[in-house]
Amino acid sequence: MPLRHTPPPPSLVLAAALGLAAAGLGPVRPVIADDADAAPLVPPPPPVAAVESGQEGEAAAEMKRAPRSWHARLAEGIEESRKVQKPILVRVGAEWCGWCKRLDREIVDPAVQAELAKWVLVEIDVDEAPEDAERLAIGPIPALRVLDASGRTVRSTEGFLPAEELVKWLQGKESGDAAMSDAVAEIPPLSAETLPELVRLLGHRDVRVREAVSRSLAADPQEAGGAVVAGFIKGTLVTRLTALEILSGWKAPVADLDPWQPRTVTSERLEALEEWAESLPASPAPNADGAPDAGEGAPKAAMLTPADLDEARREIAKLEAADPIELEAIGARLAHRGPLLLPEVQAQRERAASQTLRERLDWLRYRLVSSDTLALKWPAGLFGLASADASRRHAAAAELKEIVTPGDEALLIELLRHPDPLVRELSLKALGGIEGTRSRQELAKLLSDPDANVRATVLKEMAARPDPALVPEVLAYLEREQDADLIVSAVRMLQEAETSEAREGLMKLLKHASWQVRAEVVEGLAKTFPHSYERSNLDPAEQKQVVKVYTAVLERLEDEDGFVVSRAVLALKECDMAAAAAPLARTAERRPELATAVAEALSGGDTIGAKAEDILRGWLKHAHENLRAAAITGLQARSTLDGEGELVPALSDAHESVRLAATRALLEQLGHLRTSADADVNGGEAFGMEVSPSSSGGLGGLLNLVFGTKIEATVPDPPLPPPPAAPDAPSAPAAPVPAPDVDVQSGTIVVPGAAEGGLDPSAVEAWLTAVRSGEGRPEWMSQALAPLRAQLASMSTAERVSAGVALTALGDDGALEPLLAIARQDGSQVIPVGDVLGWLPRPARLTTFRTLRGLVHGRDELLHLCYLLGELQDPGLSELLWEVLREPETDGAVAEVALERLLHLNGSAFYDYSGPSASRKSSSLGLEALRPHVESRHEWECRTALAALIRTEPAQALGAALGVAGDATRSEALRADAFAIGLYALDPRDAREAAVAALVSGDRIRSGPALILLAFDHAALPQSAIQDFPLPMNSRWNSGMAAQERVGVRPPLPAELTPDHVRPLLDSDNETVSLLARYVLAVLGEPVDVGPLIARWRKEGSPRYGSLRWDRPVFEALAERNRAADVPVLEEIYEFLRKEYDTDAVREFYWTIRTMTGPEVLALRKRIRAEVGMEALQ
Repeated sequence: MPLRHTPPPPSLVLAAALGLAAAGLGPVRPVIADDADAAPLVPPPPPVAAVESGQEGEAAAEMKRAPRSWHARLAEGIEESRKVQKPILVRVGAEWCGWCKRLDREIVDPAVQAELAKWVLVEIDVDEAPEDAERLAIGPIPALRVLDASGRTVRSTEGFLPAEELVKWLQGKESGDAAMSDAVAEIPPLSAETLPELVRLLGHRDVRVREAVSRSLAADPQEAGGAVVAGFIKGTLVTRLTALEILSGWKAPVADLDPWQPRTVTSERLEALEEWAESLPASPAPNADGAPDAGEGAPKAAMLTPADLDEARREIAKLEAADPIELEAIGARLAHRGPLLLPEVQAQRERAASQTLRERLDWLRYRLVSSDTLALKWPAGLFGLASADASRRHAAAAELKEIVTPGDEALLIELLRHPDPLVRELSLKALGGIEGTRSRQELAKLLSDPDANVRATVLKEMAARPDPALVPEVLAYLEREQDADLIVSAVRMLQEAETSEAREGLMKLLKHASWQVRAEVVEGLAKTFPHSYERSNLDPAEQKQVVKVYTAVLERLEDEDGFVVSRAVLALKECDMAAAAAPLARTAERRPELATAVAEALSGGDTIGAKAEDILRGWLKHAHENLRAAAITGLQARSTLDGEGELVPALSDAHESVRLAATRALLEQLGHLRTSADADVNGGEAFGMEVSPSSSGGLGGLLNLVFGTKIEATVPDPPLPPPPAAPDAPSAPAAPVPAPDVDVQSGTIVVPGAAEGGLDPSAVEAWLTAVRSGEGRPEWMSQALAPLRAQLASMSTAERVSAGVALTALGDDGALEPLLAIARQDGSQVIPVGDVLGWLPRPARLTTFRTLRGLVHGRDELLHLCYLLGELQDPGLSELLWEVLREPETDGAVAEVALERLLHLNGSAFYDYSGPSASRKSSSLGLEALRPHVESRHEWECRTALAALIRTEPAQALGAALGVAGDATRSEALRADAFAIGLYALDPRDAREAAVAALVSGDRIRSGPALILLAFDHAALPQSAIQDFPLPMNSRWNSGMAAQERVGVRPPLPAELTPDHVRPLLDSDNETVSLLARYVLAVLGEPVDVGPLIARWRKEGSPRYGSLRWDRPVFEALAERNRAADVPVLEEIYEFLRKEYDTDAVREFYWTIRTMTGPEVLALRKRIRAEVGMEALQ
């Protein structure tokens, strides 16, 4: 690469020594054009005069006409960068440099000009701005530097680049020696493994990096002493200067050593330094628990000495006049003083005469309490927080909230003192997300903040992460707070705390003047009610308090406000106490609008329900229609509603609400008949297929796919199925079906052929025919026909629809057309009318579904309609769902419902815990039937077909998935999903081997699913590999264990997996894959930001059944990087595990963090042993 060195101004000689030494190239003797003894690095460029008079001169002239403007000073570029939020490109050259002129011509290239639009541009002439060149450590020219908004060098290169290579370099796609990354996003913690890297960083160009590394090393002379001495002896000039500061602080024998004067660095003095390092005591040995003694670590100064303070004041005095680069250097030098310097900075801020100085002093405050990691990766943000411009300040605070980590707690607490309420509010939200004792204490202090928005945010954060220790603070706050809305927020925090003290405080508020407060308290107390089966386990004191709470809530049934009374009724639904029956009944009679809610409370429990039946039957003759309707609903819920004596008369009630309640009760009883018939047709067993070893594909096939080997199909192609009949074509006459045996008294239907082991569609039709003809249902139901037909003339649409569906179920075919007319006229009635699908003969089901399908609006209605289609098991309806899956608007949610209904229609089940050895029934969703759908070019149709094979023929699903994953004509998303299904179809051990092969091969399509499998386990694939489309259970891995018990149990990462295999996945479009890449890299020892991983765990909260457990990736990653700053997050995880899981999860957590060292984590482990018990942890 052509290089040209500058003439030797003294400042640039020093710059070359500092810059190139810092880059690891060692001391460099500058080569100048007239140095006769020096061999040029490259052939010299054309003379400047010749260049300027020829083609190069034209390029220079054209460059002057170029549209991109370049700043001539570095400070100007940094200032603009902070305003426009763009990175800085610095080009350094000189008028006499021929290669610089050639670079000018390349910069004029249109492709380069297009790329330059993304940058703030600075052009430095080494003769006109030598101080800027020195700060950038410029040696050879031309030179290019990429800087962030704080002036930190991110990338650099020296020499001429043609236009094409220049564009690649600007885009970060360069390779080889053309680029050198100087960016350091995070300083790794001091350990034996990271010590060499930390010593190397002592020579880094960025003063902030050097200062941060110095603080890390200086904290432990026993661990770092020898390496720092070696760095001083063998390092570059910059390394020696930085190491000298550390050694001086350790009182090492360095008084006579001056790296600027090589003659002072004698062999005798270096030997004395090595002897001093060897005399240092060894690092403290870990104690029996695996952690160093609690007293380890460098002592922290309790105060600044007068000399320290004088030195700091001299640095602070430079702030106002400093340019951006020097400003960062001052901050880096003062950062090691930390919060001890805050009083001095605050005092000077109060005396500051100019706005500029006030802003810079505020910036210094935030820099003093910032973590080194944040200062390195977010320098412009700290300036934004100190800005006098409100919009910039608010934007910085909002950005900080998204990137905050536990190490930033001190900065957030400092920002809570900011005069801007929005900054305080945003900082408070961020502080609530990182947890920790100090954070909770600071939150409590802010309950006295004068701004109501801040207090509201405090209470919201407290409720999100309730801490019983803060209950006294909140109760004291309630005594002085007058704002009802804020009191409501405090009530929510107390109800989440779930302590006796919190409940007592809530009960005091039941007579508060505000109805909002009383209603919230009643609702909050209800959440603390123990279940009836738990009451016997309560100790006497707890039982006494429970009775007190119930009594207090019962009293609210007499409240003057109807909303408060309604909350009390809902609360008492959970209590199931006989003593509540009479007060509830009186409430309904006094407030008939609450009768339905009261009936639900009366019928909801075994204890209260027995006493409530007499009350409900008494309401059947009540004068108020609300109580009559509630009685029907309540008795039906108790399954004690008499059809002939109570339900049929109610169908002719004078009031619509009573008739509607009776019709819905009738439909519910008909639904029970259908459920019973489904069980009879299925023989009462789970559906599925026996799993047999695959004759093709298998692990070998999947590995072949990963490495590109062609796979031969071993399953013959079936004949193409005949095209489906047109929707309006007449259906062929149905074959005669055997009459079912009907137990009229019980309503049980026994269909011939059901016990033989196979889903017989004719048996389903036989059952339906029997019910609709009157033979397969209780005789009293026929008495309902006349009143239901009368309801078809009602003015109420809801009543006409319910009556029409019930009439159709009872065999009145004339009710269907009026129902469809209602759906056509009123789009809101499409789904209520859709209830009729489960009661129509097959031809009518087909045409009615297609009619309603054309009337639905939006995805939710389509989902509901697809679900209603599958109420009856009938493989002949499958094509309707395949049609839905071919539509362009279909997504994962639609496909999930379609898959579940397809399985049900065809005699299989989405969930099956019976294991691989269970007896299974045949399904019409085998490979031959599904082949056309697997081969479909409609992606959701293909995905659904592959997923169905997982349930019906998992051994065949593998080969089908391999075929799709290996088809280069398919989309990358579909191929990745097919590969996930292939992994899922394998035995877990084989799937793991295939996943390793996929990652090692570097195949970006298959690496995502492979990483998910390795990071969690085989059972995680259905929840995350195919987004928004969980797969049905696969009997190859399910052996009667619930998915929740499996997900998150991960074997150790394979030894052959390296960071290079995983790093490209950080940029994956799949958020789960990107986050797991961070986790795996952290476990592999890579310094990565795990903040997004922590945020995902907090966002997910308590996992739903079968969903992923994100706590384990978080605590494994934190345990691997072993930082004291992470312990507050680990405490939060421990509390979460104790609440959500059993001792097994806590045991796993304990032994994972046992590898960590430091007094903070040692205290956490002691706490766990005290609270859980060592025996439970063994």
